[in-house]
Amino acid sequence: MRALANIRLIQRKRIGLFTIRKEIPHDRDVEPLRNARLLLEEYLEDHPDGRHGAEARDWIGLLIEKEGRHELEVAEYYLKKNRPEAALSRTSGILEGQFPPDIKREAEALAARAREAKDLDNPASEEGGP
Repeated sequence: MRALANIRLIQRKRIGLFTIRKEIPHDRDVEPLRNARLLLEEYLEDHPDGRHGAEARDWIGLLIEKEGRHELEVAEYYLKKNRPEAALSRTSGILEGQFPPDIKREAEALAARAREAKDLDNPASEEGGP
């Protein structure tokens, strides 16, 4: 129940015979975005030429964008908390995923900052160790 309390419903959209709730999770839970995207991808797989195909593709694009932005925010948070390894983990997920080019560019820049922070925290690794 607590997880549900953290989710803020911002819009409803009807697609075909079912309703998809576009939910923006609280700062830590991106799962509803992924679940909605997977549901829409399943719909498109079953009905590639369905009358709601274009709308479903638009929604998938929106959800991928939101998921990517969430991951960038989490990576930025880890970088601010001096946890460059965690930030690199988040950015690598973006770089390996199917996110829009602008999000990937931001992830590359953030990864570079995280690598730099990691090198500053561990200068011995640059010099070949003790």
